[in-house]
Amino acid sequence: MKSSLLSAAALLVPIALGWDITKRKCPSYDLCFQSFLWCPPDASESCSFPPGAYAMKPPPSRSVNAALLIADTNYTVAWTKTPPVDDPVTVQWNIARDIKWRTNITGTEFILEPGKILDSFPTTEYPNVSSAEAWHAATQDPTNSLTISRFSRPGRTGIIPSDFSQQFIVQPLWMRQYLSTQATISRDETYNKWKLGVGIGVGVGVPVLLVLTVLATLSFVKKGGRVRSKKSAK
Repeated sequence: MKSSLLSAAALLVPIALGWDITKRKCPSYDLCFQSFLWCPPDASESCSFPPGAYAMKPPPSRSVNAALLIADTNYTVAWTKTPPVDDPVTVQWNIARDIKWRTNITGTEFILEPGKILDSFPTTEYPNVSSAEAWHAATQDPTNSLTISRFSRPGRTGIIPSDFSQQFIVQPLWMRQYLSTQATISRDETYNKWKLGVGIGVGVGVPVLLVLTVLATLSFVKKGGRVRSKKSAK
């Protein structure tokens, strides 16, 4: 089991240098992401991930790299837009399994706090989705994404100015601690083996990783429920 876990951990490594997102050609003049795009579209440069995010090597069936985000870490979502500056931008988190969360921002950046958002379920828009279900969806599928839209400024053809992030998955705090510990233990002994890591969709290490994620997530949600129950009782 130890070697399996190490193989899974090999897929996730923090990366800070690489592609400069400010060089991208924006699909819309009105609205353009300045973060949450990890890799250049033409693979001309290496990918670049923000502090607190980890790179995930894609399986053979997918060509786009996804990022692993830690639930208790704050991530800056930034964009540029044309005037007026107080015109609202809708930030939407497209959680796996067709669950969405959205908010309106008048500025040009938003602090994404994954864990707090997942804890906020059920929401008015999704009253039948529990916090546990939202956590499970966000932590089991690396196809989470963000969308920014400017509904108050439709184009001449009626198209709403929008931009789309690249994909990511969210994991509990223990994942960062696990990766850090395994990196320390294995740096000398298994570094060369890590470079042979397989994609997130294959290899015996991945099922083990997903099982651990489910158990940790359920434990976290249950603990949060007990805390909320105690507060309500008071």
